[in-house]
Amino acid sequence: MSIEAMKLALFALDIVKIHYTQNRHVNEAIAALKERLADPMREVQRLGQEIEQEPVAKYCCRLCFNKSGSLLLDRMILCSECGNKRCPKATNHELQCTNSNAPNQAGSIYNTPPQRTEQKPVAWGVFEGNLHDMFFTQEEAHGMARLKGSHAEVRPLYTHPPQRTEQETDELQSLRQFRDAAF
Repeated sequence: MSIEAMKLALFALDIVKIHYTQNRHVNEAIAALKERLADPMREVQRLGQEIEQEPVAKYCCRLCFNKSGSLLLDRMILCSECGNKRCPKATNHELQCTNSNAPNQAGSIYNTPPQRTEQKPVAWGVFEGNLHDMFFTQEEAHGMARLKGSHAEVRPLYTHPPQRTEQETDELQSLRQFRDAAF
């Protein structure tokens, strides 16, 4: 927090105190906030001590983290036996430790996505400023563009939606099962 922000916060607290002087709880809260804002380094040190006192391993695997309902993962989840993040046991404590950090292990959430092939156009447009004509083959589109003259431009139109490979479908199914088991 910057010095200016702290000054603004202290000013706001003074204004609140003027309006709520009759309330003991408000006065106690304001005094505590003023004390913390007055010495920011002491507050940073206090927070640091709290963090150091937290247990190192909150969750034994990704499945337990998902079941906890927590939205903040403050440290990487590693296998409790080998210490690797890609080990299947780091994803689900019921799986066997492979003592490996290799990608694409069965049961691990760390998989390399397959490389997509370039999508191919399914139609071609002849443009004269805006789309003027549409053809299903590039040859027909270029033929029309030649007839229209040098100002006509041929561009690809719609592309096929990417088709999932069998591996991607299997991976999605595994992720769905993992999600359903967690919730």
